[in-house]
This record gives sequence, C-alpha cells and structure tokens, in this order.
Amino acid sequence: MENIIIRDARREESVEIARLMLLAWPVEEFLKEIPQATYEVFEDFIAGFVAREGNIYSYENIVVAQADGVIAGIMCAYNGDDYQRLKEPVLAHLGKDSYFKDVVETQGGEYYIDSVAVSPDYRGRGIARMLFDSHLQRASKAGFSKAGLIVDVDKPQAERLYLSIGFRMEGYTDFFSHRMKHLVMHLV
Repeated sequence: MENIIIRDARREESVEIARLMLLAWPVEEFLKEIPQATYEVFEDFIAGFVAREGNIYSYENIVVAQADGVIAGIMCAYNGDDYQRLKEPVLAHLGKDSYFKDVVETQGGEYYIDSVAVSPDYRGRGIARMLFDSHLQRASKAGFSKAGLIVDVDKPQAERLYLSIGFRMEGYTDFFSHRMKHLVMHLV
C-alpha cells in the first residue's frame, strides 16, 4: 500500500486545494453568483480565499491527504458557531445582495464538514475515510458533541460513504437550488 499522509494544508497549496474543493461543489450554481465568471475565474476566486486566513475556505480549516507527492484529497471543516463570521470575507467580496448571504449550511454547536473531495485518480483507496478520521478526532478533542455536513440528494454514493462512517440523517436544507440532506454524527 502506498504511503498516504494526512496533514494540515499550507497556504502555498491554495490552487491545488481549490481544484479539489470544486469537485465537491455545485459549481454551476456558484457561477450564477459571479457576473462574467468562468470556471477558471471561480477557481482563482476560491484559491484566493484558501490562501487567506480567517474565512470559511482558509487553509487554516483544511487538512490534505498527500500521496505520491501530490495532494490527493482535501477536507475543510470548522466550528459551526463561527460560520457567519468566517463567511463574512466571502460575502464582502460577492456583495450585500449575493444569494450566498442567505445560505445556511451549519448549526451552532456542531463541527461542520464543509467540503471533502478526493482526486478521481486516487479514489477507492480509503483517503476520504482517512480525512474524516483526522477531522473527527480533532472535533472530539476540541469537545464537540456532534459533527455535521450536508450532501446533495443527487449524490447517493457520497451519502452512502457518510452513512457508513456513522453519520445519520437529521433533516433537509436547500443550498442554492439543490436539495441537501443534513447529516449528523454524534461524537463520544
């Protein structure tokens, strides 16, 4: 088996991280929010926030899986109580009228798994589970009693993974035009 290392992200990895992060998102919906944007412009936009501190996409909130000397997977997670504060820098850039201002992804009191993605070249090697193990251990050590995430109802394979890890359905929410399931794992 290859050597896979789970470690904290670094600022200088922002472009690689953004590319992977976008695999987990409904990019077409985000592009509607940024006038004249292309996929490449949006990728640069996210990479800029990954490279900055104090926002939801910051490298400070990300762990990476490194395999064969490349970033094979990422997970972004943070305290749900900090969601609005961490979202503010992104909203300031998008503008007050952005639809993103009304989007609520997490609840206070939960450790929120914002994004998880594994490069297609590295899927099926247990990397997503390793990333979950790393972040869930952090959440437990930090005293969180639960972790949460949302998953698109049109992504049953991702949902099966999350359920197999121990997450359970708690309800539904809308994220842009996508119906999402809110899944929660109670941490012991």
